[in-house]
Amino acid sequence: MMPAEITTTDLDDNLPQLPPPHDQEDTIVLLPHVVQEDGKPVFSQSTKSVLKRFGKEAVKARLGTDRNDDVSFRDERGLEWLGPVIWIGTALWSSNPEAVSVAMNVISAYVYDVFKGREHETVAKLTVFVENKKKGSATRITYRGPVSGLAELKSAVIKACEKK
Repeated sequence: MMPAEITTTDLDDNLPQLPPPHDQEDTIVLLPHVVQEDGKPVFSQSTKSVLKRFGKEAVKARLGTDRNDDVSFRDERGLEWLGPVIWIGTALWSSNPEAVSVAMNVISAYVYDVFKGREHETVAKLTVFVENKKKGSATRITYRGPVSGLAELKSAVIKACEKK
């Protein structure tokens, strides 16, 4: 079994650009992995399924684009699961800290369900940004490891939220 790799980086610049409304946002925002030269956002294919699962579990979430009718979803094939890029704003954590825990549990359960019964261990890759109270800064948490280790990511995200 491969060990989980969790990297935490404090960012004061090069933050993801969020479309309005993101001030006072109490919603999880799923960001694109890439924005093409023409401005078209490209999300991981898993973003659609995670967004649906969030809706079923009453977790407020939305796509991080104002171009909802002009987006692409890229299917990543292989033994790795590429999850959506997640933005957790201070307004969400401040108003409903339980929502962050529920969201991380939903993702973990979803990925487990998708890959249960597979012969080979699946590697999950996920990036979470936690906005800091200091305007214009955030913490980026990246996870690469076994699906069974996603609980470690949840702990790292909650720790980042609590220190802000």
